[in-house]
Amino acid sequence: MPTKNLLAIILVHVISLIAMEAKDYALGTSHTGYFFNLAMAWTPVALLYLLKVSYNHASGPIKPLIIFFFGTWLLFFPNATYLIVDPVLHVKSLLDLIVYAPSIILGIMIVVYSLKEIEDMFTPYFSEEVVSGILAAIFYTTSFGLYLGLFGRWNSWDLFTQPIQLLTWSYGHILTSAPFCLASIVGLAVTYFLGKKILNPCLY
Repeated sequence: MPTKNLLAIILVHVISLIAMEAKDYALGTSHTGYFFNLAMAWTPVALLYLLKVSYNHASGPIKPLIIFFFGTWLLFFPNATYLIVDPVLHVKSLLDLIVYAPSIILGIMIVVYSLKEIEDMFTPYFSEEVVSGILAAIFYTTSFGLYLGLFGRWNSWDLFTQPIQLLTWSYGHILTSAPFCLASIVGLAVTYFLGKKILNPCLY
């Protein structure tokens, strides 16, 4: 990850930590889950770095390590979008909005940066239509992953620790999740394509 990208994202991350710590100190509250979500949002960033390293040392886009890291990145990528959506559900006052705003911005920055890197990675090898299809597939899997986290309270690692239960629950909610996933896909697309233009000076 270029230094400019890293510094920009770290800066917003630090602001997010300070904002919530200040609220907890002032009100005597505790938001352990919030700090956990912040940490988990970095997982796709780390996996993206490993994906890029594998990609740069491969002669083409379809290699075992690339497939492995892309699949793992896809599994944990919803953690970044969760950072955007989950705080919105907890905003009940102007103070909440001020406190959660940095983490929402952080989530948007990670989402935009990650998707832009993925798009740039595959563009030299595939047509525009195929790359658009890859992004659309990412939008859907991410939206469904977000649904699993918000409504089923599932975590990414449950695919390894409780695979049968997770897959069974997922299969039973494919249709009921459709409205949420559709709205999330639109939201992700708008966030990404607008974010590329607005955040470009900060991230690139």
